[in-house]
Amino acid sequence: MHKVVPKSLFICALILIALNLRAPFTSVFPLLDDLKLRLDMSSQQAGLLSSIPLLAFAIFSPIAAIIAKKISLETTISLGLLTIIAGLCLRAWIRIDHLLIGTALIGVGIAIINVLLPSVIKQYFPNITSPLTALYILMMGIGAAINSSIVVPLSSIHFSSITLSGLPIALLAMLPVCLFALLVWLPIQLKRTLINNSEYAQQTPPIWKRPLAWKITVFFGLNSSFNYIFISWYPAMLTSVGYSVETAGLYHGVLQLASAIPALVMAPLMLRYQSMTAYCVFALVTAILGIVGLLFFPPLALWSGILFGMGAGCGFTLGLSFITLKTSTPFQAVALSGMAQSIGYFLASFAPFLAGYLHETSHQWNSTLIAMLAITPIWATCGLLICKSQRI
Repeated sequence: MHKVVPKSLFICALILIALNLRAPFTSVFPLLDDLKLRLDMSSQQAGLLSSIPLLAFAIFSPIAAIIAKKISLETTISLGLLTIIAGLCLRAWIRIDHLLIGTALIGVGIAIINVLLPSVIKQYFPNITSPLTALYILMMGIGAAINSSIVVPLSSIHFSSITLSGLPIALLAMLPVCLFALLVWLPIQLKRTLINNSEYAQQTPPIWKRPLAWKITVFFGLNSSFNYIFISWYPAMLTSVGYSVETAGLYHGVLQLASAIPALVMAPLMLRYQSMTAYCVFALVTAILGIVGLLFFPPLALWSGILFGMGAGCGFTLGLSFITLKTSTPFQAVALSGMAQSIGYFLASFAPFLAGYLHETSHQWNSTLIAMLAITPIWATCGLLICKSQRI
């Protein structure tokens, strides 16, 4: 049975959980050069560190709804946080197998929470879904930006008793935040709500037979593909044109902070302006300008990263907002969220690996950036068509 949850408690828990939905795995990318050197990893193996979480998103996104049906939305989110904690701890033992398995566990935990948060928001606060969605996306970006900016300095801390200097410390940076998020979420878990099985029978045709659901899925998948290529390889792109590792790590943090800016602006705007078309155009234009800028003007890489981050961040906010705005019930939101994130992240899981492969074969990053530009018309078309569509 649904119980009332104080808004202040819910928002506090939402913020703390959101801080853990990107930072635990994106913060490893400023450390890639160090990890590749110390563990003798190839670019393809390093690319797996971003592909594995995305594959976990693809596989476990539809499973999250099934688990929630059995043990409740709230308990499943707690399970997701515990899985992230396990992955963070395992990854701190610096070995290739631990690194990959720990990253996979982090991906599973994030996948579970990613799918269910839109439905939880729609269930507890159905009248302010878009602002709360924008809020937690904002905190995802802030958490990732701060963590990416501090992991390189943390990795330089030397203790004789810790293997590979400060790398374990850097990889465990999000552990206290995740533990605190679980602690704050527990009172909400006690008010857990089982998904109403009768809603399943009412959804005809199934969500995957709705054309609008597929447009949202493709839009979300391409936006995620572009985003994770930059999250994975932006530091390497910068070092390849002469930037230091420290500067590349700092710019990587700025990129992720820039991805949070649209959510900061969109949270209040969505209360007044419900039309998504202007937001979609902004996302498309800024992301394309960022790719073009990095391709042709490497000295302006910081500004290119900011532009791309703002565009991809706006697109990500739109993708998740579409899930709540284009559905009518919490169950529809769970079903669409599972479909869009499962298939979307499956497509995105290959993007960092393919980007690394293109770099290995061409020995430069321009081929990756050109390939991204070639795909943007599909992304743009889906986004604009979704904005003009009614609810599923």
